[in-house]
Amino acid sequence: MITQKSTEIPATGSHHAPAAAALDDLICYFEGEFVPMRDAKVSIMTHAFMYGTATFEGIRAYWNADQGVLYGLKLREHVERIRQSCKILLMEDVPSVDELTGLIVETIRRNGFREDAYIRPSFYKSSRVIGVRLHELQNELYIIALPFGNYIDTDTGCRVMTSSWRRNADEAIPARGKIVGGYVNMAFQKSEAELNGFDEAVVLTADGHVNESSAANIFVIRDGVALTPPVSDDLLEGVTRKALRELMPMDVPDAGFRHVGTCEALEGLWCMYCRDTTDAATERVAALFKRLPELVERDANLVKRGRFLTTEFAIVVGATPLLVRIETGHVIAVTRGPFLLRSWVFSITAAPENWLKLLKPVPDPGTHDLMALSKVGLARIEGNLQPFMANLQYVKDVVTAPRALM
Repeated sequence: MITQKSTEIPATGSHHAPAAAALDDLICYFEGEFVPMRDAKVSIMTHAFMYGTATFEGIRAYWNADQGVLYGLKLREHVERIRQSCKILLMEDVPSVDELTGLIVETIRRNGFREDAYIRPSFYKSSRVIGVRLHELQNELYIIALPFGNYIDTDTGCRVMTSSWRRNADEAIPARGKIVGGYVNMAFQKSEAELNGFDEAVVLTADGHVNESSAANIFVIRDGVALTPPVSDDLLEGVTRKALRELMPMDVPDAGFRHVGTCEALEGLWCMYCRDTTDAATERVAALFKRLPELVERDANLVKRGRFLTTEFAIVVGATPLLVRIETGHVIAVTRGPFLLRSWVFSITAAPENWLKLLKPVPDPGTHDLMALSKVGLARIEGNLQPFMANLQYVKDVVTAPRALM
């Protein structure tokens, strides 16, 4: 086992979801309509109910009381992944990314949450038939949203043990798809951990490498370097795993993906479970920069100052690039990555929290200016710097234009 056995009674109520009676009035999306959850019912003959032939996403949203905003964690990335899972399960007539994202947002909006929430879209084989297969079956969609606190206690740390149940191989049930039937494997692992006095299980591959926990990816910090297993180790390619790599502090080198042994997990300085990790700061900063075209266009003097500049440069928020296209001082477009084989003239990179420091209406000394941010190591400016330096004041003013929205 990877930790000393706890003598405490396992926290069986650690999943802070509302009681069943409180769920009936919540609004969900069910088979093409928004209805109260009490009216969303399926037959016990439903194929997904009998055989687990469904896929889902577990999306977290975090309430910011100061701003009065509920931030969803990488909605589009979750939608793209569930669409991929649908392909694995031979499902057809799946909504587009934009359409499905819109349905999720509308489900959240209709419930009016002012607290952290959990959202689960699920496509399921809805035909009422007996017989194990994936082909020639109809599929439907439901989306539920409910108030939800921490999945585990994140204040006191997580007590873990290595599970005797190994992760099912990708050749048995595709690990890269969130397939409902496959979660029986994780249920064995989770129950074993909790019934033995722990919060979570560290799951191993068939050849003994660290895989993930019952419902979260794992990072290990060892010798100041971040390690995380590759997807070839039969794990789910987590959306939050990707977000955590983007948010990794600049002073923690990212070693990328490689096998992680159980001894390394023991020797690691600390271990991170990338579940319930919010990327609200990245989403907020990206949303601010997406409004650059309108913000710059309001300032005729700023447009005039940049009238000799036509270029493309990248504003990189953590690991999320935003391509800014400028023509004669006008910001024509801001396009969010990732990009395939796309280049730019220069780039400005900072962690989301450092961008927010720069964009404060009255920034603190040392973070008040783009060059100052770079000087103290909180930002990097790279590439062909000739157009950047030749139009320095213009670029600095463009980058800080979102202060008007703060």
